[in-house]
Amino acid sequence: MKSHSTKPRVGIIGTPEADRLKQGSLAVAARGFRNFVEHEPMTLGLVGDDQKAREMRYRLDARSEDWLLMTGGVTVTKRHWKQQGDKLRAVPAMISQKLPRMLAGCDWWYVQPTPGSDLSALREIMVAAKESGTKVYLQLDEQQIDSVDEVIQLASQADFVQVDETTLRELAAGEKHPVEALAILRERGLHNIVATLGPAGVLGLDEGEWMYDFGWRVKKALRHEASSVFGSIMVASLAEQRSPDEAILKSNKAAAAHVSYTSWRGRKGLDALNVGKRQRPTWTLPALSETRQLVTAIAAVVAWVIATTVAVGIGGAIL
Repeated sequence: MKSHSTKPRVGIIGTPEADRLKQGSLAVAARGFRNFVEHEPMTLGLVGDDQKAREMRYRLDARSEDWLLMTGGVTVTKRHWKQQGDKLRAVPAMISQKLPRMLAGCDWWYVQPTPGSDLSALREIMVAAKESGTKVYLQLDEQQIDSVDEVIQLASQADFVQVDETTLRELAAGEKHPVEALAILRERGLHNIVATLGPAGVLGLDEGEWMYDFGWRVKKALRHEASSVFGSIMVASLAEQRSPDEAILKSNKAAAAHVSYTSWRGRKGLDALNVGKRQRPTWTLPALSETRQLVTAIAAVVAWVIATTVAVGIGGAIL
């Protein structure tokens, strides 16, 4: 097994209830990391429930081959968080004592707030990360936004921001068109931002133009898994000092390849983009009702031919 000190190193921050840090999605993320970092050991810093962290350390290490993906002993137990109403707040001691050790040697930290997270506490963590020289990758998915300004302030502390369609619209004051919505957020200072249009279609802006939109949508049941693969590849790409647009390109390909061909729905060009709705494939088989009508018509023609032939034969015999 390779040395733990080999770069790149990636950290993940989340609350104890972070769904995407639980067993299933992290196993998917592990496969995503391996696809992209086959020859580079990687240290994954997981902050969350200590029991979950132990499960993940065992699961990820058990699946590792010549690559390394582990929590690295940087877990934070529930005692480092305290309940305040319906939110979880990080105890100051965690930020001042635990965080410097967690960030040691990490190039990037991946932060994903969950519903109920204390955004002010997360902002403190992100500030501390940046002060230590670690870059922050913030993902905002399925957010219950109480204050747009508060979320914008949080995002402004990140070096890279990824949002989903719903969050994109909410942050852009309800603007439904994704290009216009991203332009609004750029005006508010969020320049390194991309939006996921479905799990494997990613939209970024380069001076107001479309950067990448591979145009694939997958079945709803596979969205979470494909999204996890995209996120993990994205973190790995950025950790390897790749540019954001190159990371998007490789992440899209990996996420699309992860989904079976029968689940894909193709879209052609920008005009075919219909955010939130699935585009019908252009090569569909005839509908069942149409097939029945066709069979009935053919049967009627055959029956007419047979009846005519029989009638002519009988008439000839009589004559």
